Amino acid sequence: MTPRDDKIIDIIANLIEDIALQPGLPDVTAGLESAGIVPDAKLEDCVVRIAKQLVTNPESKKHVAIVLSELLGSPHPTGAMVNFLRYMDTVGASDTFLGTLSAGKPLREILATLFGSSQYMTDIIIRNPGYLYWLIEKQTLERDDNRSDLEDSLQSDVDIFDSVESKLNAVRRFQRRQLLRIGVRDLLGHDTIQTTTRRLSDLADAIVNVVLELLWTELWDVSSESATVPDARSGGFAVLAMGKLGGCELNYSSDIDLVYICRDADDDALGFYHKVGSRLTDALAGSTPEGYLYRTDLRLRPDGDSGPLVNTLTGMRIYYENRGRPWEFQAMLKARVIAGDRSVGEAFLESVQGLFFNPSLSYSPVDDIALMRTRIRDNISKRDRAFNIKLMEGGIRDIEFVVQTLQLLHGHGTPGLRVPNTLRGIELAAQHGLIDNIEYRTLTDAYNFFRLVEHRLQMMHQIKTHSIPESEQDIELLAKRVSMGPLGSFTYELFVSTLAAHLSRIRVLSDDFFAGKGMPDSAYLTLVPDDEELAAETLGEFGFSDVSQAFSTLQSLAYGSFPKLVDRSTRASFQTILPQLLRVCSQTGNPNLTLLNFAKIAAASRNENAFYSLLSSTPPAFDLIRDLAGASTVLTGKICKNLSVLYTLLEDPTRVGITPAELTLESLDRYADSPVPPNRRRLEDEIARFLDQQVLGAWRTDTAGNTFPQTLSRSITDAVRLVLSTVFEKLVENTRGVALLALGSFGVGEPRLNSDVDVLVVSDGRDLDPLTRRVQKINQFFSESNLLKIDFRLRGEGANAPLVQDLSNYTRYFADRLSPWERVAFAKCDCWGGEQSLADTFFKMILDRITDPVPKNILKSLLGTRQQLENLVPHGGEIFETKRSAGGRYDIEYLTAIGLADIAAAFPLNASTTDRIASIASAGVISSEESSAMSEALDYFQRVDFVLELQAIPLPKSGAKAEVTSRYLDKTFELLGLEVGEGVGKKLKEHKCRVRECFDRFVAASLKRG
Repeated sequence: MTPRDDKIIDIIANLIEDIALQPGLPDVTAGLESAGIVPDAKLEDCVVRIAKQLVTNPESKKHVAIVLSELLGSPHPTGAMVNFLRYMDTVGASDTFLGTLSAGKPLREILATLFGSSQYMTDIIIRNPGYLYWLIEKQTLERDDNRSDLEDSLQSDVDIFDSVESKLNAVRRFQRRQLLRIGVRDLLGHDTIQTTTRRLSDLADAIVNVVLELLWTELWDVSSESATVPDARSGGFAVLAMGKLGGCELNYSSDIDLVYICRDADDDALGFYHKVGSRLTDALAGSTPEGYLYRTDLRLRPDGDSGPLVNTLTGMRIYYENRGRPWEFQAMLKARVIAGDRSVGEAFLESVQGLFFNPSLSYSPVDDIALMRTRIRDNISKRDRAFNIKLMEGGIRDIEFVVQTLQLLHGHGTPGLRVPNTLRGIELAAQHGLIDNIEYRTLTDAYNFFRLVEHRLQMMHQIKTHSIPESEQDIELLAKRVSMGPLGSFTYELFVSTLAAHLSRIRVLSDDFFAGKGMPDSAYLTLVPDDEELAAETLGEFGFSDVSQAFSTLQSLAYGSFPKLVDRSTRASFQTILPQLLRVCSQTGNPNLTLLNFAKIAAASRNENAFYSLLSSTPPAFDLIRDLAGASTVLTGKICKNLSVLYTLLEDPTRVGITPAELTLESLDRYADSPVPPNRRRLEDEIARFLDQQVLGAWRTDTAGNTFPQTLSRSITDAVRLVLSTVFEKLVENTRGVALLALGSFGVGEPRLNSDVDVLVVSDGRDLDPLTRRVQKINQFFSESNLLKIDFRLRGEGANAPLVQDLSNYTRYFADRLSPWERVAFAKCDCWGGEQSLADTFFKMILDRITDPVPKNILKSLLGTRQQLENLVPHGGEIFETKRSAGGRYDIEYLTAIGLADIAAAFPLNASTTDRIASIASAGVISSEESSAMSEALDYFQRVDFVLELQAIPLPKSGAKAEVTSRYLDKTFELLGLEVGEGVGKKLKEHKCRVRECFDRFVAASLKRG
């Protein structure tokens, strides 16, 4: 608990003690207000009742105060209090139970969250008190059940009972229990919106399937005397899900839209199928003392309520071929087989998709859906028009209509678009270039927000509602409930402004879309005219700061340059990708530079037509080129040197690099025997290609997996280590009694793109002269080739000392001359080659020296060195300099080195900085909050450093340049899918402030102890 939590608990404890033990009532209003609570009369009454009923002794007073403090922090404190009293009436208010609640934070959190967020789920808990303990079991909330798992669990529950009605009641109990589990995970923020809707849909799928099977068995036992009644389990009968269930995006209180289909059969079999459908509908929708399962809507079948309950495959096909209406084709976009004979359902879906995914449709999907959209708006009530989040302008229905129109328009040529799920449909439309990134994010963010609001509206009372409340008080309660979940916290003002912004954006986007303005069209293809001025305005709209340069580059791409002019087909191919190329450039931090990098890659392809065609037909290829050209001139250069790597990157980035076996290098053998220029150049080229490909593969893995730059940093370490150790062991020949050691960022696997490779070579006392000559040869090769920046200067006595030193020399050096700053430098070390046992001896020597508590004079010297490093930060670049500046990485490194010494911790010298931070936190040197602050800052510094290095951007030296750098970082973070928040610059400042605060507190405490 935080100090603030403790203070509130103390205030509540004193208040309820006064209520319970004093003759009259104290000022309850004032007491609650002093705890930061704005009470109402009902809330005060609940507090009084709880105090008088539950506070019986000093121990119970403390327990009750802790529980009340949790309830008061729920989205609806009054409702939570009322429900808590109801729960206490059910389970009994024993001191043991109160003590359990008081001690169990997860238990209290679930209880307060449910009691203040969902009356329906609260009622489940009160009806079944044991469910509360079931919820806190680790496997309950952590397991990720899919439909199959749910079916197995449900079948086990059902099999216990004999009668069908008892089995159906078991299904209803199972549904309530699973809804409770899904709701708690949702409210606690464990699941995304899409995961929650998928879980709700999987539950409905499992229930429909299990119920169908048990009813089938019941009915077949009665009807099996007829030879034509199907004798296979669920044979010939299928259940299609439509609407939200079909899209795997069910709400908490959605109707389930079903359609029943059967194979062609005689009258006896059809009669049996009809009985199955009728019985299934009754079982799902019928109400018993155990409640009901789902409101079941069958009106999407052919001819609606007036049509047959169960339709044959032939009847369905004839209906849709001859009388299917556009809105019915639109509804079929979400059709999915969920129960029964899958072959029957899939056969129907395959046949019907050929009708509406048809380039020769007799109607326009855009015009027809636009007309339907207008009719819906015209026919809903005034209140729904203003408050119904599903039907109002810019609401959920608009998003669904845009996606479904795109699917109908392009589903024939792009089968991948044929998905029933709305969010997946948006994602695929973006991947196929049908919407741009802004439209993709606008649709996705709004849909997620709207669906979360819809969930919170429905889960309160488990009723089908889409209406946002009108009163400010009720909207504020809704905002608090929306805050319980995956999208973060919302005040009343933020909720209202976010809702308004999403509605406005979707309204504009959908209006433009149905007016034919929102999607890319041929107007973009005239962007490269003969007259530059005609393009300037449009180029400016796409963010190009140097319009003249951008225009010139586009002209070169479209027409080539003398003497290499492109042919007509190449120009046509380029015009096809031009709209997407401009949008891609506009999404990056420097559109001009992105376009130039793109042009370099196109030129390197040597076949621009094939390159443009690849981008047009392969959206992932365009994404990859966007990431490369938009975020890194450095990586653009690497891909240009070997464009064949592009195809491997698209297939599997982990397969990009040359295998280690190839680095045994025939060319290295030749260089070792005769280091003449031809042999040297071949070796350089081979190593350069290996390093470049490793970096490119790691980059793609990072950007595809949103792990940037962890994979990149690890891959750089592994690749450099492999190169250096291979060259070392080949050129040194006999590595017995010799160890190659990496220090600094490479020693702990945390290098950046341009980090120096700090190394040492240590001997056990063998003849040093020939060994030194071979090491000098290695040093000379890497320094002259510019492949790696190898740095031996961290050896004992620095640059003036022998290149190779033996253990005895280091023993004396560590005992007599180790400078304070070297305690930090030598603390990062790993063995990269040679004899491991020798390296282990060297590591022990280091640990013996650096794990002694730091004396006060040494500590002051270290702090002086730290201040000198801070003074070297160039003026104007303080914000983005992450190493030496106040609150930068040196603060963290010095703090961890001193902290580990203070606790005399023996730790692996190749342990990451994050692991070192965790070590001193576990020893109590720093708090867990300080540990988290420094670890998060390290991650953020690494991301910023890599982004700047990838584009070779120097630290700014003026305010104007700092502003440009800041904008570039914001856009590039966004491009890479990294959180931007209020700006990278601001976030950097925040991290540095937190790190410097940790550093200052630690230093003050260390000086006081010393």
